[in-house]
Amino acid sequence: MALVERDWALDALQELLSGCDRGRGTLVLVSGGVASGKTELLDAFADHATAAGAMVLTATGSPPEQNLQAGVIDQLVRSAPLSDETVERVLRPVTVDSAAPGPDSDPVTIAPAYIVAAQAVCDMLRSLAKAHSVVIQIDDLQFVDTASLQILLYLQRRIRSTRIMMVFAERQPHPRAPARFHAELTRIRHRQLHLPLLTLDGVTQLVAQYLEAATAARLGPELYRLSGGNPMLVKAMLTERRPGQPVSDNEFSQAVLSCLPQWEPRWREIAAGVALLGERTSPALLKTLLDTTAESVAQVLETLRANGLLGSTTFRHPMAVTAVLNSVAPDTRARLHLSAAELLHKQGVSATEVARHLLAADTAEEVWTTNVLRQAATEALAADQAELAVRCLRLALHACPDDKTRTEIRQVLAKVEWRANPSVAAMHLAPLHTALREGKVTGRDAVAIVRQLLWQGDPGAEAATIEVLNDIDGSADSELAAELRLAYEWVYGSSRRLPIAGDRGPGQWVRDLNAVAGDLWTRARVTLNTALTHDSEHVVPSAEQLLQSCPLSDSTLEVAACALLALVYAGRPDRAAVWCGQFAREAAQRDANTWQAVLGSIRAEITLRQGDPAGAAKQARSALGRLPVQSWGVVIGLPLSTLMLAETVIGESGEADSPAKVVVPDNMFDTVFGLRYLHARGRHHLAGGRLLAAANDFQACGSLTKEWNLDLPALIPWRSGLAEAHLRTGRRRTAKDLVTSQLQRPGADTARIQGVSLRVLAAGSELAHRPKLLHKAVESLQESGDRLELARALVDLGSAYEEFGERRRAKSFTRRALREARASNAEEFIKQESAAVVDDTLPEPPANGHAPTLSDAERRVAELAARGHTNREISSQLHITVSTVEQHLTRIYRKLGVSGRNHLQNSRGADVR
Repeated sequence: MALVERDWALDALQELLSGCDRGRGTLVLVSGGVASGKTELLDAFADHATAAGAMVLTATGSPPEQNLQAGVIDQLVRSAPLSDETVERVLRPVTVDSAAPGPDSDPVTIAPAYIVAAQAVCDMLRSLAKAHSVVIQIDDLQFVDTASLQILLYLQRRIRSTRIMMVFAERQPHPRAPARFHAELTRIRHRQLHLPLLTLDGVTQLVAQYLEAATAARLGPELYRLSGGNPMLVKAMLTERRPGQPVSDNEFSQAVLSCLPQWEPRWREIAAGVALLGERTSPALLKTLLDTTAESVAQVLETLRANGLLGSTTFRHPMAVTAVLNSVAPDTRARLHLSAAELLHKQGVSATEVARHLLAADTAEEVWTTNVLRQAATEALAADQAELAVRCLRLALHACPDDKTRTEIRQVLAKVEWRANPSVAAMHLAPLHTALREGKVTGRDAVAIVRQLLWQGDPGAEAATIEVLNDIDGSADSELAAELRLAYEWVYGSSRRLPIAGDRGPGQWVRDLNAVAGDLWTRARVTLNTALTHDSEHVVPSAEQLLQSCPLSDSTLEVAACALLALVYAGRPDRAAVWCGQFAREAAQRDANTWQAVLGSIRAEITLRQGDPAGAAKQARSALGRLPVQSWGVVIGLPLSTLMLAETVIGESGEADSPAKVVVPDNMFDTVFGLRYLHARGRHHLAGGRLLAAANDFQACGSLTKEWNLDLPALIPWRSGLAEAHLRTGRRRTAKDLVTSQLQRPGADTARIQGVSLRVLAAGSELAHRPKLLHKAVESLQESGDRLELARALVDLGSAYEEFGERRRAKSFTRRALREARASNAEEFIKQESAAVVDDTLPEPPANGHAPTLSDAERRVAELAARGHTNREISSQLHITVSTVEQHLTRIYRKLGVSGRNHLQNSRGADVR
């Protein structure tokens, strides 16, 4: 590798060597920070000198050999091309003397015992210099033993008129070599070459030796900023970026540690103090923190800057901070952090900054530390730094001995942890519930506890809600009462069993919607209930006003959820999608995982209502993946129901990973999320041909919705599901009655519910009435924006016209159904809904006009059924679902006028075998 920004120094050395060749001996002192290129310069010069005919003798100082008497002189002599006898003769005065100077001896005044050794070495060098110039190179002068320093000074005084050149390299600032040695060394004629840190251009040139020029130009400024121009740090960072090289923090960390002051044990602690104080670093604060001298602090700061690690007062690279802190013992590091926390607290520094040191020390035993941690948690929450808040509160809770304060801390901790993971927060619920029952928690804190009890479906949640509502009513805090009531209704769907709940007659919600003003929570309740019970023109503007004025928080999450669902039920899932996306982005920016999970579940419901089951399934799975199953509590029914409905359509999940296989809490079935789940599972059973199981789930939905005063088709259209199950078994009258009843329920006049109900009603009606009903269904579903339900209605309409023999119109509607199905990613599902779509052609009407017309798909099913095959066997052979087999058989029985498969073999007028 070529030298970078060191050519000038190499030129100077080469010029001095030329003078040496003419008998002008000299000393050159090369200095620079750690890894500034001193060794590379010496190596390059040694190559040049050797090529020029000079003899180069080398030695290197080393901390482990500083107590080895004349160790460096020994290296020099043994590097000379001398016989073993000559080497032993020159070194004998060194090795036999027992009165060698110690490391703390005077390095200037040569010990009498070493005079003979110094003369022997000097004679050897003079002898060698008669034939050619001799270059003596000593690297790491700061680590040379005292005896060698004495001999080197002896030699320096005697080389002026010789062909001997001495080149010493040492670290600066603050070399370890004693000051007296330096004073004596530089008193005589010499040349100093100081190697500064690389410039930006120099760093770019160095990078270009490893990477392409364009890449080097791009990375140069960043690497210069982080390294300060230290070549070793630049190379360590480059290792992480070079193709084929493993990323290793360790290499950079080792490079950083090599740049730290090594010669004073306490100096590394001072460097650690700089690392942990960061921008607060000042000489005065470091002196107090480390209980050291101002001189030591100044020397360390100067050394760190000279080595490129430090800017003005802070480390340039965050990994350098980590490396330096990790280089001191854990107990020392903890002690420094605790001392820093106390010092900064006394200076009035922010609680958050002080708390970070307490957290690093992992201790908070004094009263002031608990207060600081609680205040820091408050500041962190205001900045949406939930993780920091949790860490502060956990440490405060662990260290606090006072029960009252512990309860207060636990309340806040539970709220913050719930935002990230409700199952973690649930660990605090038992003691908090006890405190609530004992009257130790009131007001907004009490509401927060009850909200978590409701989320978990705790058996005591209802009683706690009533108790807290009674207390709040006594304090006339109507807004807080409205907040709790909405939280209750979000889980249970209505205010059933609450003493403040009252039955509402038709139109009451609309009147409330027109009149309501004030708090967000009451407006959200009224808006959602109006959307569920009436096709009111006021729902959409009311919901959007709510969303516009709703700041997202733990206490308003239900407000946002209710307003979004109100838009969905009011037939505006498109607007709901826009608003939901906006809130989801805010939740992500604020790192509120539970908010994201809930909003993601609602987004999946919106997408499903827009007729995109594949998109809904993806979003529901994403929402579910945000929290462990146990963290969802009873709310798990929200994403699971959407996922089950979506995957029933697209047919992605197998039996093993079916949403229906997820273990849900039993108490979920006492909530509105349980109703959603039962309805979705019923649809899942229906699609799989498990008609009895489907009917049981739909009937359970019906019983519960009636009991809870929630029999609202917009929320749970259980009647249409049950009607479809009855249609599969030929109970057309029962099916028609169910759907007719559904159309008479509050909220059934919304476009989607009306369209779905009319489609099912048509399926149970005589052929003559079907087209008219289905045209109305198509019109309503077009208005609703649900493309999947629209496709299903179009399929049925095409089938109806097929049975009338109107082939052209049938094909028109079935093709349109396919287009809608493709847009909904549900083409296969729709194909299975209709034989006409499967075949993409419709059979010609019979020539005589009398024989019943079976489609090709129906004929294949009829043939296998006539031979005695079960529905599942037919499904397997024809590669269609059991549900499709059942639908085909229903049409076959109707067309042939038979009551079951036993009569197929006796059927006349149609060839079914």
